[in-house]
Amino acid sequence: MRVKHQFRPSGQWALEDRIALSHVSAIVDRAAAPAPTGLRATFTGRYNASPASVPGGESVLNLSGSARIPSLGLVQISGPLASNPSLPPSPTNTHGVFTLVARKAGGNVVTLVTGPTTDLTSRKPTSTQLNYTVLAAPPKLASLIGTEGVATLSLRPRGRSGPAGAPVTGQFTLRVVQS
Repeated sequence: MRVKHQFRPSGQWALEDRIALSHVSAIVDRAAAPAPTGLRATFTGRYNASPASVPGGESVLNLSGSARIPSLGLVQISGPLASNPSLPPSPTNTHGVFTLVARKAGGNVVTLVTGPTTDLTSRKPTSTQLNYTVLAAPPKLASLIGTEGVATLSLRPRGRSGPAGAPVTGQFTLRVVQS
């Protein structure tokens, strides 16, 4: 008959040889750069707003600008924003999709933007608070997908006078923070 032997360590070193590789995963975790957990930036650039082509229709604002974000470098933003001031007030009457191009991140971040009714073709400086949700991001920024936040869009039109129904151009500032 054969005698069965069991390994029965004793003393403080009892588990040391069984977990000797446990320190490797901690080193790997430290070596990987943490992905950003939020979005904070101040974008500046130019916009062009077109009034509604029919009574009761939506006015559309197209913006294009950039911001310098630590660890991502220069990030460009562009996209349309539409609003219908003829509708009853609603927290989502202003809506759009902005694309952020972050070359260092290896792709684009796509955000859905909503906000209260606002006149995008105003010839006076205006400021509107918008809400955003990140819909898509490259693998390096995948932790941003689904995050929500607040952005303040400030518009400074170039000309204060002009014919009614004419497009409005100017400069914008978009301050983005994660909520």
